[in-house]
Amino acid sequence: MRHVIPVMRKQGKGVIINISSGLGVSGEANFSAYCASKFGVVGLTQSVADETANTGLRIYAVLPGAVNTKLNWDLHLGMAPSELLAPEHVAKRIYGLAEGKRKSGQSVTVYS
Repeated sequence: MRHVIPVMRKQGKGVIINISSGLGVSGEANFSAYCASKFGVVGLTQSVADETANTGLRIYAVLPGAVNTKLNWDLHLGMAPSELLAPEHVAKRIYGLAEGKRKSGQSVTVYS
C-alpha cells in the first residue's frame, strides 16, 4: 500500500480493497494463526482509512465466509460444496465495493 497511496492521494481518489475473513473478527479453535493474520488485515484497513481520511481514498476489508476453493477442499472442513460460497458471488461483492460509495474503513461481510 505504501507505493499506491501517494499516487491515489495525488489523483484525489482511489479504492483499496483488502481481503480478510469472517474469522478476522471472531476467533475459532484450531485456526489461531489464520485468525490472527485476518484480524491484522481488519486493523490495517481501519488504520489506513484513518490515515487517509478526507483525501478521496476509500479503504475496505471484505470478510467472506468459507468459499468453494481448493484451499477449503484441502482443509477437509467437512462442508459440502453447496454450503460454501461461490467465488463469483464474493467477486461480485468486491466489484460493488470498488465503486467507493461506502464509508472508508468499513468491513463488509459476505456470508450468503
